[in-house]
Amino acid sequence: MTGEMKFYLLAELSGWNLSSISYSYQEYLKNNCAYQILENNINEVKKHISKNAQAIVDAYNEITFKVNTVKDCFLLENAINYVALHSFEEYYINPLTINPNYNGRLTTIGELIFDFKGEERPLNEIIKDENYSDEDKKETVYLQLEKYLDDADDLVYASIENVKNQASYKNGSSIIKFILEYLVILSLNISYLFMMIIPFKKYQFFYLNFENNSVMAYTLLFYTISLLAYDLVFVLFHSYRAKILEPYNFAKRFLNKYSSKVFDDLISTKDKLYNYISGAINEKIELQNDIKDFSKLSSSYIDFEAVLSSSSLKNKKTYKVFKAINLSFMSIASIVGLISLIVYILGIIFNAQL
Repeated sequence: MTGEMKFYLLAELSGWNLSSISYSYQEYLKNNCAYQILENNINEVKKHISKNAQAIVDAYNEITFKVNTVKDCFLLENAINYVALHSFEEYYINPLTINPNYNGRLTTIGELIFDFKGEERPLNEIIKDENYSDEDKKETVYLQLEKYLDDADDLVYASIENVKNQASYKNGSSIIKFILEYLVILSLNISYLFMMIIPFKKYQFFYLNFENNSVMAYTLLFYTISLLAYDLVFVLFHSYRAKILEPYNFAKRFLNKYSSKVFDDLISTKDKLYNYISGAINEKIELQNDIKDFSKLSSSYIDFEAVLSSSSLKNKKTYKVFKAINLSFMSIASIVGLISLIVYILGIIFNAQL
């Protein structure tokens, strides 16, 4: 806050009404460097799965420029400055849950910020600092890694909760839709086989002989084409659906039976990371090119990212288009199949070639 605004703050606390000053200052805050940095960084923050990253996103979403007093301006500016500073990757990335495809600015765990003796400093700087003992450094590392582990554990709990929620949903309307869809395609294929197998020569004549003036010929032709098309689309759609949801389905089975193994794996990885950093502290060696080496986001027993994003996969354009095509072909095949079956039954009843 500028010296002038500090004066206005004191004046306001003395009883002056300076609402006009606060309104003009909020425009300044929107355009200042700190808020622009935050705006530029926030999309990258949203890509990461960690408690600190989510806290930054939540704080960003809570920022509003509806200020009524100079005091509000003071609080808002402090909030923006704090969130902007911590919106850089070294403040919120968790090496245990970093995306294995991460290709950002950081290259090493040594660039991550650790709280050391009440001061936020990069880990490599702490490692090289000869003013403190190795024991002090290792204690700081241990406490920070415990926070990373708690964060990763929360990720597992969130995954388990996601599985439970989706399982609960599937026990409702979606399971009914799933059964109905399979009943439809099964019924259509059985009806078609029924018309092929049950002796009715006047109808089955059109399997090899097409006549322009016959309703039966047209219904049979359209039924054959629409059913083949629907069968193909059905197989492709459900193969695609199974492929994108396979990590989620595996995680669902695994978490239901062996969730403790996931927690044990995280503890083991945290211990390995601690030993790795402790070795660097003992040798006074800066860490390099290791930012993704201890990630368990997709390399643990389950793919956490796939579990947490499973519901969003169904909202992607490709999935929606595929689903719409499948529904369209199902509708067409059902209508044509019903008409064909009616014509077929009428032919049998009247023993006529329609």
